[in-house]
Amino acid sequence: MEKSSYKSGHFSSHKILKPIIKFTNHIQTRRHILNTLQLQSTSISPIKNSTQKSNKSLGKLQVSNISKNHLDSVEKVDRSHHVKSNRSKEKLSPIRMPVKNNMYESSRLVLCPVGNGFKKVVVGVLSKTVTGMVAGKTKKANQDSNFIMNNFMGSANQVFLGVMDGHGLYGGQVSNYVKNALPYHMSMLLNHDSNPSREVKTEEDFDRIKSAFIESYKQIHNEVKKKTDIDANFSGTTAISLLIQGKYCFCSNVGDSRAVIGRYTKSGWLAIPLSCDQKPDNPEERYRIEQAGGRIAPYTGIDGNPIGPYRVWLKNDSLPGLAMSRSIGDLIAGQVGVSHIPEVIVHEFDQSDKFIIIASDGIWEFISSEECVQMIALGFSSGKMQNALDGLTDAAVLRWKKQDGNVDDVTAIVVSLKVKEEGGSGL
Repeated sequence: MEKSSYKSGHFSSHKILKPIIKFTNHIQTRRHILNTLQLQSTSISPIKNSTQKSNKSLGKLQVSNISKNHLDSVEKVDRSHHVKSNRSKEKLSPIRMPVKNNMYESSRLVLCPVGNGFKKVVVGVLSKTVTGMVAGKTKKANQDSNFIMNNFMGSANQVFLGVMDGHGLYGGQVSNYVKNALPYHMSMLLNHDSNPSREVKTEEDFDRIKSAFIESYKQIHNEVKKKTDIDANFSGTTAISLLIQGKYCFCSNVGDSRAVIGRYTKSGWLAIPLSCDQKPDNPEERYRIEQAGGRIAPYTGIDGNPIGPYRVWLKNDSLPGLAMSRSIGDLIAGQVGVSHIPEVIVHEFDQSDKFIIIASDGIWEFISSEECVQMIALGFSSGKMQNALDGLTDAAVLRWKKQDGNVDDVTAIVVSLKVKEEGGSGL
């Protein structure tokens, strides 16, 4: 890069401007060097994309996004918490897909740069969301939200991602708020540590991250409660989020969104749960709600017969009828035991763990965890993970149309893994 010359009489020789110009040149040089390093150290997942054409069309855009995330990940988290809801459209370069069957679809690919961190296991991330339908027409808004943060908090071995499924009149606004606020709160709480991205080794390390998740969900729920532009009395969202740090995965969950690992063994593919669906009829959940004065029952038809899943009601009223036992928001349901405190599960990756699926209830309503793993496994085996993800979301939409008539919003993230054992090369 050409250096600025400070010739006598040139405006840049002024003693006040010199420090400013020097700082500008420093920033330009830094960006040039780091962009060059990013181009050299970027690695595409060994799992191939669906077509070579899509690779070429995304190539430059993806690399620049990775560089930006690598340089400004913490700054982006901070900014995202303060922006208004119209920033919900700003993702890691969303790629608008063609409209199919009156369904608005979007998907994106995130490449994971190879860092010098220990035991980096995430080699690629794909996501897709499909807006649902009511009475044969596409909904005006998709109430699902999701985020993917590679190199979370500037650490090459950390990936943070999540899926939120909003419900109620303001459900989309609640899910979008959580999408922006959760990375912010997690980064702020973990930054209190002198080395927030250090390798997890001790019980204290595990407790530190678990506590950060629980406190983040608490703070976000209280913020939603105080917001004047969101009426969260009968609106809320699920929130499942994963912090992957080296060989450990921390899964924090409220609601009925779900995360599942696809594990390959000698006997075939297995679905390993990372989360538990929090339903009102689960014994522990039912006990908490009934102790708080709530009532658990399904809808009752005109003929007196039960309809649909178990729901949470006020003891002497037919409100709110929430079909989950934990959520962020849902303030009326919160009065009778619906909790915003997440369950946090820690998983240590095994070499046989090949991918993770994180999805909203739009996937899980009519597709079991086992079937979902089998569908994505086809893409893993053929090297066409995008095709497999497309097939999963298409199957979910078709089953909603057949079983229900209406179609829920559908969102899924697939994380490709390559786990290496100590001293091993991985599979």
